[in-house]
Amino acid sequence: MLNEIIHATLENYQYALTVFACLFILERIRPVEEKQPFAGVVFNLFISVVLTVATQITMRLMVSVLPPMPFHPLLTVAPPSTWQGKVGCEILVLFLYDYFAYWLHRVEHSVSFLWRMHRLHHEEEHMNVTTTNRHHPLEALLRVPFVLLPLVTLFDLPFSPLAFGVALGVLLPSFSHMNLRLEFGSFTPFMIGPQLHRLHHSSEERHFNKNFANIFPLWDILFGTYLAPERGQFPSTGLQALPKNQRIIPSGYFFAELLGRVRRKSVISESSVFETGTGGMR
Repeated sequence: MLNEIIHATLENYQYALTVFACLFILERIRPVEEKQPFAGVVFNLFISVVLTVATQITMRLMVSVLPPMPFHPLLTVAPPSTWQGKVGCEILVLFLYDYFAYWLHRVEHSVSFLWRMHRLHHEEEHMNVTTTNRHHPLEALLRVPFVLLPLVTLFDLPFSPLAFGVALGVLLPSFSHMNLRLEFGSFTPFMIGPQLHRLHHSSEERHFNKNFANIFPLWDILFGTYLAPERGQFPSTGLQALPKNQRIIPSGYFFAELLGRVRRKSVISESSVFETGTGGMR
């Protein structure tokens, strides 16, 4: 099992690095912030490895211990035979994936314990494509049972579209976290882009608890959490870090030491991966 986890982790991380590299270059075309500390990128990539390993372990454990579901799926989709059917099936998978991810995201902002983990993602003051995987490792334990598990048990979907759709669901948020001055204009309500998701990460209180969806703003529109950006609006991002006495392990500084004693107050040394203190939810 350990060999399988290592192999899957390396393979997934290889794909992720390829996507990050392409989007990182694209960010240079028209960035919101011209210069960003490179230490934050290194820190985020390190966290990506931890997240990938945690996700792989969680998925394999759940597959090995879960019994067959004692109920019929809510929806059964036959394998599509035309390209139109295949595209439609992929879109359906993405919508369902994003629906479950939307509600998990809202809960993470509402429940104090979960927010203390999720706020690491929001402490990023210099958003870029690598911010996508800047998450507390324990969040991987939530995504599998609360997003992937209901997707594969409540709906009987063809394996190939399901696997590809989930992969897209994981990778597409990389685009919305980009340090890119890109506006969708009238198309904004149909697809999450860098400008819309930047409002979710905004340091301004008026933007808090808005735009939870990862891919489709439809869920925010339906459930009352949608906030459209103004023309040219790209607010600053980040949260004030918790005091060190509210954490058991000041792991931002700890990881900075591991990464060559790089210390950057705004992103690394004042953030916490294994955070246990209290903090205001947003």
